Amino acid sequence: MLKQNERLEREKQEAIQRADTVVQNCKAEYEQKVRELDRQKNRAERMEQDAKVAMARQQALIRANAEAMSKAERSRLESQYKAKTAGYEGVMLGSLLYGTLCTLFAAARSETFISDFKAFFGVIWSFIRLCADKVFQVAKWAAQVGDMIPQPTVSAIVHWLIQIILVVGVAVGVGFLLFIG
Repeated sequence: MLKQNERLEREKQEAIQRADTVVQNCKAEYEQKVRELDRQKNRAERMEQDAKVAMARQQALIRANAEAMSKAERSRLESQYKAKTAGYEGVMLGSLLYGTLCTLFAAARSETFISDFKAFFGVIWSFIRLCADKVFQVAKWAAQVGDMIPQPTVSAIVHWLIQIILVVGVAVGVGFLLFIG
């Protein structure tokens, strides 16, 4: 029995040693798997961060491209709108000019227009002649002040000088009023 006890004791010790070896191997394998898992977690976190950065860059690029495309489309549409507006305005102006010219040519060919045209400018010419005659009369009247000078040469110079200054002054005044009008 002693041999059997010793043998059992040895087997027990061997079983304990084998169990310790298996446990140590399991612990080592477990620790190795934990380290591998930590490495994979770190790698996954880095990859996730890289993916977020890449996604943010892509979003910014997409936004920039979308803004550029919308600006280009907006400017294209605005230029088309301006071109169409200018075209419509040209057609409207052309129609207006055509209608005006047709009316003027038709009016210019009528006897009533021609007689009214002659009468209008005849009255204007008469009014201008009347105003000019009145200006010359007022100038002669004002020039009589120069005739009161006892020296005949100075009297003649002052007479014509007053008359010329008055006529030129009225002409400049009328010209200025026409320019402003």
